[in-house]
Amino acid sequence: MKEDIGEHKDLADTQIQKRDELLNDLLAWHKSVNAPIPSEPNPRYNPNATEENNTPKKKPAK
Repeated sequence: MKEDIGEHKDLADTQIQKRDELLNDLLAWHKSVNAPIPSEPNPRYNPNATEENNTPKKKPAK
């Protein structure tokens, strides 16, 4: 990862053991915290959004 900080190269097909280990860790975590896995896409997801225009505005301090 030092050579590919932005993770542009998908290593899942070449590092299968690490991929499976990480997937199993993720699935175990999902189960341990009872995290739901979405069954349909988020209708509010905007692939063209930027952090600036997709961040909810904070309420002014009182």
